[in-house]
Formats: sequence, C-alpha cells, structure tokens
Amino acid sequence: MANTNAITIGMCYGSADAPAANVVGPAVTPVSGTSTFSVFIQGYATCRSIGTSGTLSMWGVAIAPSGLTTTGNITFPSAGVTVVSTIDTTSGSNALSFQALRATAAGDTVVATNIILEALN
Repeated sequence: MANTNAITIGMCYGSADAPAANVVGPAVTPVSGTSTFSVFIQGYATCRSIGTSGTLSMWGVAIAPSGLTTTGNITFPSAGVTVVSTIDTTSGSNALSFQALRATAAGDTVVATNIILEALN
C-alpha cells in the first residue's frame, strides 16, 4: 500500500495546475512529524523550438531538509532530462513554475517565495 503522505516536487510549464508539460522527481515520504518544510528548488528550462508546437526540456533539483527525506537532494525528472513536446510558446498566459504535491492534499499549502528567473539568450 502506498504511503498517503508521499510528496512529489517538480517543475512545469503552462497556465493551469499540473499542466501537461510537467516533470517530477520520485515521491518522498516525510521522516518526521513536522508539517512545515523549507525546500530550496533550482530548475532549468531550455526551449528547443518555438511556436504553437514548441518543445521544452526541463530539469532541476530540490534540496530538502532532513525532516522531509533521508535522501537529501531530489532531482527531477527522476529519469534525466525530459523533452516535453507540444507546448505553445506563443501564449502569453503560460509560465514556468514549481509544484509540490502530497498524495493526500487535504489542508496542504505550498507557498513559493524568493523566485529568481534568469533568461540566458
């Protein structure tokens, strides 16, 4: 039976919660009763092609505290760099963002702070 407290962390591109262009790391199970965690996440995205059928590679790492996981760093996606196809780079409503998901989401809140975005052309 799967642990209902498992958390997945990842990065996505789109305009809604959990869009199709979404890469996540392996599910981790909190190892303590602490319900509040600060996690440092760093992600990278490379636009491979543009237009209504563009492609995007996304990957990154989350540095988790010892109370969240015994593994320390959580890389996403869990199987290396993923090229996510058919994204619409012409839409002004799409954005890159980080997401965290707990298997039992009742009452969970994720607040992203101190976001720094750097575009390298």
